[in-house]
Amino acid sequence: MHDVLSIAKLLCLMGEKALWQPRQEWARNIKPGVTLDFRLGRGAKTYHLARDKDHVIVLGVKCLADQLNSRRTACKWLSAKEITKRKYFRGQLLPAELLVHILCHEFAHFVQVLLGRRYKGSVHNKEFYEILDRVHKRGHADHLLKQFRMACERQNISLTFKARPDGHQRFMVGDRVISRVKSGFVQGIVAKVESAQVTIEAEVNGNYGYFAVEPRFLEQDKGQHRHEIEGYF
Repeated sequence: MHDVLSIAKLLCLMGEKALWQPRQEWARNIKPGVTLDFRLGRGAKTYHLARDKDHVIVLGVKCLADQLNSRRTACKWLSAKEITKRKYFRGQLLPAELLVHILCHEFAHFVQVLLGRRYKGSVHNKEFYEILDRVHKRGHADHLLKQFRMACERQNISLTFKARPDGHQRFMVGDRVISRVKSGFVQGIVAKVESAQVTIEAEVNGNYGYFAVEPRFLEQDKGQHRHEIEGYF
């Protein structure tokens, strides 16, 4: 829990210095007097709250703990699904990427509300994802990730998962894997794990699809191969 609390405080500090302060003048040109605070929550709930000009982003310590525990616990949260589906951080579901994306996600809600693009019954709408996509595509998220990793290294904070699956299960949802085929290698992301097979999402000839593969034909993708998306299962 010590690492989780340290990470939570670090994320709040980085949110203030790297996200809010550089955009404070821009935000106050839109809404004079607007404020944004980052706070640590005791439970799991992680959210953005707006009360007129005063905005708060709360990072729930139990939510952050799930990002550090395992991919399985991280994948309970929308943030992991966004990374996988929208290819943020090149689809990497690792603790640092998961934690930084949560911060980016909540800051995107702040911008969404500031611009008047959050509507009743419409929170994670098209306008929200346009903002979140912009945070990633313009390199802001990658810059924040680099800063976060460096800060954790200085404080000797581990950014590895605390737990792995029990027994024979070598793969988890969100793992990047490769499968050997006659023509070379196919790269994919684990979508579902069962006792006899693993379902991966892979790009084949420019098209995405889901394929069931026996675990013995898979290995973790650690960049050890130059792989092209080719061939079929």
